[in-house]
Amino acid sequence: MAIEPASADGVFPAGKNIAVELKLTNQTAGEITGNIECGWTTDLANQPRLLALTTEKFVVEGGQELARTFTFRPNSPGFYRVSAVVKFGDGRQVRAKLVTGYDVEHIQGPAVRPPDFDAFWGARLKELAKVQPDYAVELKPERSTEKVDSYFVGIRSYGDVRIHGWLTVPKGKGPWPGLLNVAGYGGAETTRPATSQEHVVVMQLSIRGQGDSKEDIDPKGEEYMYLGLTGKPADYIYVGAYLDVVRAVDFLCSRPEVDAKWIGIAGGSQGGGLSLAGAALDPRIVACAAAVPWLLDWPDYAVTAPWALENFPRLLNERKDLSREKLLTILSYVDLMNLADRIRCPVNVSLGLMDDTSPPRTIMATYNRIASPKTIRCYPHGDHGGGGAVEKTLRDRWLAEILHAGSR
Repeated sequence: MAIEPASADGVFPAGKNIAVELKLTNQTAGEITGNIECGWTTDLANQPRLLALTTEKFVVEGGQELARTFTFRPNSPGFYRVSAVVKFGDGRQVRAKLVTGYDVEHIQGPAVRPPDFDAFWGARLKELAKVQPDYAVELKPERSTEKVDSYFVGIRSYGDVRIHGWLTVPKGKGPWPGLLNVAGYGGAETTRPATSQEHVVVMQLSIRGQGDSKEDIDPKGEEYMYLGLTGKPADYIYVGAYLDVVRAVDFLCSRPEVDAKWIGIAGGSQGGGLSLAGAALDPRIVACAAAVPWLLDWPDYAVTAPWALENFPRLLNERKDLSREKLLTILSYVDLMNLADRIRCPVNVSLGLMDDTSPPRTIMATYNRIASPKTIRCYPHGDHGGGGAVEKTLRDRWLAEILHAGSR
């Protein structure tokens, strides 16, 4: 059995039915009979509410295919799960599921921006500016290629924390556009130079406590996103991580090989969130590509992500000084939904409709607050891998065009 949305991206406009197409092939010589149930629910991770259920009988002759279309009209913008169950006459069952979007341009997250939000980030940026960056740049011939030189970089960031990254510089006449790559959770992707990029200076950044940046902050097995939950938002780990991104832009702009008028940022998952954070906090960034971004719309994340449903209660049980309200208040200062309206550069976003790690609702609630030129691609069968290699090709092409990479 196969189930597909009637639209290519799984998203449907306001005033139109969501439609899915179910196909069932009888690969036997004899007739098969049974019932098909198609149910529509909310996108809650725990106890989703049933909104509609359709049941119909079927008969499929041997070697033939059954095709059925099921429709549903939601009452409000959102993402809705559809689950199809085929119950055969002999007692066997086959299941398939999808997530579909309806009027997604009008999805809104809760209004949770603290009243001192802008002042908070203004103060943090001033604190960062007071830290001498003390750049250390070491050529690594063994990590270089015929076309790019690779350097290991050390930088002082917010709170005088040491961070590191890999810089690759094309051999030839510059200056070149700059690209800041930020990693997913754990930072493994940025612990090696980006030697395949030949027309742009690339900084592979390890934010504090991840990848190559663990001298001053090392989780040592502790959940990274719980670091710095002292009750003071300024102490939270992602406040420093966002400012590490700004400091990495400082570094790129300091390099003579870089044309500081053309700085882009890109990443997926945590890196997608960090990319949006960089674009919101640093106007020097002129292009932002965020794949399946995380770190956004925390109130909705808490009810749509299975990880949050399992781990937030565990954290609160261990930390009696930390209530759910206090936790969400701290997270609101790093919520990209609250920073999104500060972004002024073009933004390219992608999401997977089957993604439980970065639920589509949280991404759209943030995307809808971005006022600058923007595009988004939805992949109906994409999980946290989003659009995979196809999306990466499209993203890289978009970045190259915005940054004029390869045309110099």
